[in-house]
Parts: sequence; C-alpha cells; structure tokens
Amino acid sequence: MPTLHLHRLHPLATLIVTSAVLTACGGGSGSGGDSSADKASQSIMPTATVEVASAASAVASAASASEALPSEALAATATAAAATNGEGLKAIAVKPAITPTPAPAPVVAVAPSPAPVVAAKAATPAPTPAPAPTPAPTPAPAPAAAVVVAPVKAPSPAPAVVAALAPAPAPAPAPAPEPVAVVAAAVTAPVGCTVNLARSFGSACYAAAGTTLKHGANATFPNARAGFRGSVQATCTNGAVSWSTGSCDNIAVTSTSTQLAAASLAMPTPATPTPYRIGTFYFPGWKNNQLGGPTALPWERLKLYTDREPMLGYYAEDGTGVMAQQLKWMNQYGISYVVFDSYWYGPTKIPMLNHAVDAYLKQVNNFGVDFSILWANHDGNLSKTEFQDMFKYWAKNYLAKSSYLKIDGKAAVFIFNAIALNQNAAAIGMTVPALVALADQYAKAEGGPGVVFIGGMWGGDSTFNYSATSGYSGFSAYNYHSPATIALLPWRAGNYSRSYSELDASYKNQWNAMVTKAAGTFVVPIAAGWDKKPWGGSVDPLHDDSRPVPSEFYDHLISARKLMDSQTTKTQKMGVICCWNEFGEGSFIEPTKTDGFKYLDQIKSAFGTKVQK
Repeated sequence: MPTLHLHRLHPLATLIVTSAVLTACGGGSGSGGDSSADKASQSIMPTATVEVASAASAVASAASASEALPSEALAATATAAAATNGEGLKAIAVKPAITPTPAPAPVVAVAPSPAPVVAAKAATPAPTPAPAPTPAPTPAPAPAAAVVVAPVKAPSPAPAVVAALAPAPAPAPAPAPEPVAVVAAAVTAPVGCTVNLARSFGSACYAAAGTTLKHGANATFPNARAGFRGSVQATCTNGAVSWSTGSCDNIAVTSTSTQLAAASLAMPTPATPTPYRIGTFYFPGWKNNQLGGPTALPWERLKLYTDREPMLGYYAEDGTGVMAQQLKWMNQYGISYVVFDSYWYGPTKIPMLNHAVDAYLKQVNNFGVDFSILWANHDGNLSKTEFQDMFKYWAKNYLAKSSYLKIDGKAAVFIFNAIALNQNAAAIGMTVPALVALADQYAKAEGGPGVVFIGGMWGGDSTFNYSATSGYSGFSAYNYHSPATIALLPWRAGNYSRSYSELDASYKNQWNAMVTKAAGTFVVPIAAGWDKKPWGGSVDPLHDDSRPVPSEFYDHLISARKLMDSQTTKTQKMGVICCWNEFGEGSFIEPTKTDGFKYLDQIKSAFGTKVQK
C-alpha cells in the first residue's frame, strides 16, 4: 500500500489531511481513555484509526518515499459519500514514519489553475471540514506519521492540481532492526502403540495380545482363558493402551448325571497300584534351534500366553533336571508311561527331535514310568531302504529296552496316521503287515521281544480295513477334532468342536465307533483340550475354544474310565492323554505357573496313582 509523507505536502494539503486525521481520532482530552485510538497510541507500533467524514474520505495513491510527490497526491480529499453511498466511513491507517533530518521550511509555489484544490462529484458539494479540536498533550516526541490510504472507488476525473515543492532533504536511513528470533512451537504428532503382553482381566477374561496400533485404533483379542468365551479389546490413545472386556462367559457344561455316576465308582486309593495304565504323549519341540522344530525359538511364540508358562520355566527337554522332575510328577499323579513323538524325515532321513527321549534314557531313575515312541509320519513317504534304516535305529536304541512299553508282550510303536502308512506301503510295493514283519525282525535281532504297531485312526472311514488283517495290533489316536458319525449343531464346516463339551462329545462318539469296528487293542484316546492360537489358530477359529476347566477334564476322564471298565478286554484298561506339553496346541497337563497341578489332580482323582517299581 503507498505511503503519504505529510512533511512533503503543500501546507494546505497537510492542513486538510491533518485536520481530517485529528477529527476522526476524536483528538483532545475529551475523547476518553478507553477509546481505540488512545489504546492504539500506546502500542509499540501505534496505528491510529482515522474516520474521515463523507465529504473527505479518500486520498490518491502516493509515490514511494524516495521520489518526488506527484501532483495527483494533493487531490486526497475527494468526497467519500458518493463512493460509499453513505454506508460508512473509510479508515486511514497511520503508520510511524522515519523521523527526517530537520530542514528549513519548504518554499511552495502553487501553479494557478482554474480548478479547485478538491474535486467533488457533481451535485455533491463537499462540506466544510470541522475545526480541528484541541490536540491532547504529547507524552513524548514522536516521529512524523505516514498516512496509508485505504483503496476506495476512484472518483470521476478532476482537473489536476500542480504543486511545486521545494526539495526536501532525504530522510536519514533507519538503523537496521535487531534480528528477532522466531521459535516455532514444536508440534508432536500422536504416536501409536505396540501391544505385546498377556494378562488376565478378572477371573474369566484373558488376553494374549501382540500387535501394533495407530493412534485412535483398536484391536480385539479372543478370550484365551480355558473354558470361557468372549473377547478383550485394546485401544491406542497417543502411545497409551486402554483395555475393555466383552462378555467373558463360562462355556463349561458339567453333566450332573456324569458327576453322580463318577461318585458311585469305587476310587482306587493312592497306596494301591491302579489297574489302569494311563500314558501321555510328549512333544519334544521346545529346545531352541533344532532341526525339525516348529520354529527356531519355539518358546517366543508362547510368551504371549503366560497362562501356558510351565512351572519349570521355558525349558529345553534335555536341560539339567527337567526330565527327572517331569517323570517324578508323572509317577506321583498316576501316569505310568510316556510316548515321545519321533520324527524321521528330511533330505537325509535321520531321526529328529530325539533329544527328549535320549534324556529319558540317560535317567538313572525313571520313577517307574515306561516309555514308547509315536512315529509322526505326516511329512512324506519313505523308501524301503529308509524304512529299514529307521527300523534298525528303533531296534537298537529303543525297542529292546526293559522300560519300553509292551502290549501283548511286544514293544508297542504308535503310528500317527494309519491311512498315511497304508498309502506309503502301497507306493513302494509293500503292505503294512510286511512292514511290521520287517520291524519285528530287526527288534528281535537286537534282543527285543518283537514289535506291534498301534495305528492312529478315527472311526468314520468306510473304506479303511479295521480288521486283524490290517497289520495293526490295535488302534488309538493322537487327537480327535470332530465326531465320527454325528453332526454337531449348529452345523459348521469341518464339524469341528467349538467348546470342550463338544470335544468331549466328539471323543465319546469316536470311542463307540472304534470299539465297534476295530480289531485288536483300543488304547483309549483322552483329550486335554485344543487351542492352537500360538501356532496361528485353527481353520475354524471357534475350534480353539476347546480347552477345559479342571472339572470338565475330570468328567471326561471319568467317561474314559467307564469305557475301560466296560470294555476291559478291548481296552486292556489302557488310555493315553494328549498331551503332556503340547502348549502350542493348547493340549497339555504339565504343571504351569498359572494353574499349578490342577489337571494332574484330576488324573489322580479319576485313576489313582501307580506305585513306583
């Protein structure tokens, strides 16, 4: 915006503008201390608001301070009434100007002109400006003011007023202003949250949470507490996590009739050797950096699920004292044999994850707990030569041991998947009976009593050969996920259980099918539950709700015991629990820091204990 310097105007023009400024400011002591003009005059950079009467509201644009003032600058009192239609007054902002060096009064010569000094629009005579009021006392010398003229609608062309001004000395240059440091306020963006914990919320809700959330986001985690459903929600607010819980309902269904039937059964006393032979499968997958292990550092996945932390801590199976303590607990709570998962696959077809069974064999005292192996044959076929190598290894290292589990007087090898073994045998031009005969030959060559295969099988396959000609001396299963001959309701894909009560019903249905169809010994499979979330979860996520509370587990054990009692010849009163330590699949009875010995207590209550040899 151009600046008008009063000291360079003709005295008459200066008088006109000064008079208008003082009039609009309401100059004089009578204007009051609260007026905006008075307040503005006290600022470091005062700006006076000058209200110009409708007869004189606009001043033409001024030239820059360093140039001669053009003649049009003196036509600064053109009327504003016509320009604004009387709708208001225009404002002139007065800014401090640089104080000039004192100079002699300028000699001004006004060129004669027929035109008046002020040009007004036709038919709108300019009123005579009001006399300037008495100025207020000046508190201190102030620099001359520069008048900044607000733009208005240009009036009609008027005759020019030519003013000849004596040259004035150029104003002294102002000193360079002190640099002012401007510090921008730091603006911090909201931060997200990293959630990596497992914790309980009361007695019913438990969250195993691992995720990253943006500010304002939330995530829902299923309730991981055994026997309960529901969820827990985490919300991130600028780096802080808040939690809320849904309805964590108990899904345990305890059968009153089962409880009454259990109460009527004669319980073996701990001092009396139990007639039942109860075993447990043992998963040797917890030592770090093992060929064939689930991951390089398997416990890391479990650390989010703190209710699954073993009482022994995050151990390696062959760690000092680990196997000895586990065998001692097994004996104390009624487990008479342990079945180690055994792996034989990979490019070189060698034994893998055998450190746990080797730790067992090194024990001076096995506390009367026998052992066996389960061949986990779910990772591809073997050739005949590879079968021979595997059978020789078993015979030399396991089958001839006195503590090896015997069924019908022979060393019992559990097969994870009987159907897969049938297919493997056919693929190399052999049969299961022929493979068993080969294994039996090698076992006897090492001084053992021979070998029998116990096939892992379910009861709902219409094409499978369950007879004595199958080559299997008996059947069992690592675990069942659904019933054999019934549909769970409401209908769901896969027919998988969605609670432990449904898993219990599925097992009972499988038991009935197997004792009806299968020849040989039926080693009753018993379920400690199912919840595979640490390993990524099940195909049907609700299947992972199939973990029991201790009372449900006890009822399930009593049902298995009743089957053994009613089918003594068929079962030889043998059962096998999955599992001792399948923590990643939510199937475990090993004592934990959260639940202690609650699940082992149920086994001891249902079957009694086995006196140490």
